[in-house]
Amino acid sequence: HFDSFPIPFAATTPDEGIDARLVYADRHKLFHTADWRGAIVVTDIGFPELDVKMLLRLSSGHHDPDRSLSDVRHPATWVRLGWHLYHLAARRGAAGFVGILEDQPGGSCEMYAPYGFREPDILQKPLPGLWVGREQGRTLRQLARAGQAHGVLVLTGTREKSVTHNIVGEIPGRTTETMVVSCHHDSPFASPVEDASGVSVVLALARHFAQTRDLERRLIVLLSAGHFYGSIGTRTFIERHRADIVADTVVEISIEHIARE
Repeated sequence: HFDSFPIPFAATTPDEGIDARLVYADRHKLFHTADWRGAIVVTDIGFPELDVKMLLRLSSGHHDPDRSLSDVRHPATWVRLGWHLYHLAARRGAAGFVGILEDQPGGSCEMYAPYGFREPDILQKPLPGLWVGREQGRTLRQLARAGQAHGVLVLTGTREKSVTHNIVGEIPGRTTETMVVSCHHDSPFASPVEDASGVSVVLALARHFAQTRDLERRLIVLLSAGHFYGSIGTRTFIERHRADIVADTVVEISIEHIARE
């Protein structure tokens, strides 16, 4: 038994799961010639290191009183090296997919991603798929590489339509030119920086400028919903307000993941 976490919006299995042979796909290989039909494809998912020094060179400003930013080493977990193999496995007739999170901080199997920034339709995940953590992933990798192991992949659940709500506030200015300050208010798990801290900063800014009420430009405060469903809240806001807000917007500032360390 392997601890696992479901890949968001992936297809589900029957209650008894899918019993299939395990095959290993090396994400470093350019071409894969093995037969994946009916198999559970196992691969490693890696994260490149976040290049903070490059970000500092590109940024218009930063606050680094103890000069420690350039020493930060952190994996860029939103860049999933090897994820392309999920779609390749689907095209080649695989029955399931398991990604080993080899660079996940802490070694956890819990990663609520990918959740639809780039996909035309985030529900187009035809293979049942799971994430497995680094430690247990070593054993799973050995089994899949051996080429003689079978596994049972179980991912059950239902999808139901629901409604999400943006929270929007407006503080008038002396002109129609518009500034937008935003953050998403939803999260797939309980986390202060995903994104309670971002929401708190946006609300603090809104309260400050509401009290002073001396703005040259109109200020729109947007707490968007559905960030983890393809940013549906932000996309809907833009579509509905192209004429009355977006057309007059001179700057949009997104505030997320605020923390002292």
